Amino acid sequence: MQDLKSFIYENKIPKEGSCSQRKASRPFSLFELTVNFRSHYGIVRYAASLVELIYTLFPNSIDVMEPEFANTPGPPPLLFVGPEEDFDQAEFMRCLLGQIPIEHVPAFSAQQVIIVRSESTARLLTQRLQKRCTVITLLETKGLEFDDVLLYNFFAESEAPTTSWKNILLLSAHNKDGRVQFQYKPSEAHATILPVLCYELKQLYVAITRARHRCWLWDSGRTIDAMKVFWEGLKLIKISDSLNPLCKFAASSQDLWQWDQRGKEFFSTGLYPLAQLCFERAGKGKEAAIADAYNIMTKAKAIQGADAEDALIHAAEEMETCAKSETSSNTASTLWYHAATCWHGAQDVCYASEAYCNGGFYDQAAVILFEAQEMDECLKILVLYSGRIDPVLVQRIEEVAAAHPLRERIYDNLKKLFNGNLDQCIALAHLLRLPRQIKELLQRKHSDSLAAETIEDEVLQDRLTPDDAAYCIQVAWRRAAERQAHRRRLDEFSSEGQLYEENRCSFPKVGDCVTNREVWASRLIRGPYLSIALGLQMLVAEMENYLEHIDYNLMREDLSPKRIAEIQKSNKRDKGFIMDCIAKAHECLPRSKPAKLIKSNNIGAVRIQAKNAWNILMKVKDSKTVSPRDDFKMIETLIRRGRDLVLKGYDIFKRSRHK
Repeated sequence: MQDLKSFIYENKIPKEGSCSQRKASRPFSLFELTVNFRSHYGIVRYAASLVELIYTLFPNSIDVMEPEFANTPGPPPLLFVGPEEDFDQAEFMRCLLGQIPIEHVPAFSAQQVIIVRSESTARLLTQRLQKRCTVITLLETKGLEFDDVLLYNFFAESEAPTTSWKNILLLSAHNKDGRVQFQYKPSEAHATILPVLCYELKQLYVAITRARHRCWLWDSGRTIDAMKVFWEGLKLIKISDSLNPLCKFAASSQDLWQWDQRGKEFFSTGLYPLAQLCFERAGKGKEAAIADAYNIMTKAKAIQGADAEDALIHAAEEMETCAKSETSSNTASTLWYHAATCWHGAQDVCYASEAYCNGGFYDQAAVILFEAQEMDECLKILVLYSGRIDPVLVQRIEEVAAAHPLRERIYDNLKKLFNGNLDQCIALAHLLRLPRQIKELLQRKHSDSLAAETIEDEVLQDRLTPDDAAYCIQVAWRRAAERQAHRRRLDEFSSEGQLYEENRCSFPKVGDCVTNREVWASRLIRGPYLSIALGLQMLVAEMENYLEHIDYNLMREDLSPKRIAEIQKSNKRDKGFIMDCIAKAHECLPRSKPAKLIKSNNIGAVRIQAKNAWNILMKVKDSKTVSPRDDFKMIETLIRRGRDLVLKGYDIFKRSRHK
């Protein structure tokens, strides 16, 4: 839409002449926030010089803006340089702790941090310091700030070679209004500079600007030896005369509130081990346990292979332990959610669903059970929490999940799922074509009224009622109409029960019957009437559809003239056969008046029409012309069921006549 507006504005509205049609551009102002309120002048000035280096060496890498400055005075970063290429960590520890045994050194302040380049270095220093001081990688510091920062071995572990850093020495520098600016010397204007240096300068800028008050650097090697003279000459850094002052960096603090705030800050950025340490120092045992649980979960979800399941189970158990002891409902809900994701990752959907429910995430609880085909548990969730689950989701799951208790004949659970509505249960049973369940549900609904009208069929050793048979056909017809609404004649019988209601007065009369069995036999075949009529109507529709597409087999491009002639001959023969079958079906189902099957005024005539309908179906089936799809199978089921019941009803009627 925006592209269309731009096209109309630029191309359809003339730029000359009718200027009033063009919108005047709205003036705007650009404000640059150049005052740094976090750090003091000494730190900000050094950081600004790093940005100037990027402008000069890599002019297209960042936007050019006015340099930052700070109103608060302060010293420049302090550099400690060792005499050897491989500056031993033991020497660093000795200088940092002032030769005091680590066991006697109190914890550093919550506002102090040692920044390192790699996770391996962070682990080694943390282990040597026994967690006395926060050690964090450069990547993890983004967005954080501290009073005191000690940058450890940044240049010694730099990815840029020393030759790249020395390119900076080829620049000339000058101060202008307190701003350090650089430019190439005429003889070095075409020096080649590796792009990795741009990345290193940005990383150095991030590390330096984490500090509010004190910024110290500890380094060694040829790179820092080359750069220290350059920066010291510009008074951007200060080089310590000895290593001993490093012990002044440590500043112990017992401010529990600061440790708590620092823990929350680390936790919000995903630094869970550091958050746990801060919470422990703040005396927040519960928060420390939560941070530990999050750390375990993060590691577990990163594991691949056979060990992943055990790790996820352990993480889920830790999360649940924290959730059970949590008093805040929001926090507990979040913990239960993460416990559920761990259980789910460990392929234990039942525990996952339970955890989701404990956290109030009922939609997810139902979905994972549904997807895992745990229908019993899924239905329990729907029954217990249906009012708290998305109605659309409930309906979608009910349509599938309800089939399980229905097939297993667990009617109490099914009634709970449909809030006691047996009509919905019966409709589902009809939809799934489960006659036994249909009868049992109907008996539950009409146990008193149906008991008097139940027929003891000696052959089937089963029970069938007129209402049962009629209802079955009504539902079957409605379902067929919904699927095949484009077919002819379906609009006539689209409403449930319309077929039954329109023709019920045309059923064989029972006034001349002399015994109750004759009455039951006559009533018994009401449903089968409709079953056969419906089956024939659907069969005619299938045959007419076949005729519409009968010549589709001639559209293949690889057919030879001989093969085309053979197919045309076969199609002509099949077409004549199907048209003959349609004509015979129309004898039973004339288009302009009720079906003969229904208009027959005695059971004997119904018996003949039922046999005729079955013979038509068998001729079509044996010819293998109409494709045996699901609809065709339903047609056969309808006509067979109707024919069998009509014949049995006729036998009952006949036996009653001979008594």
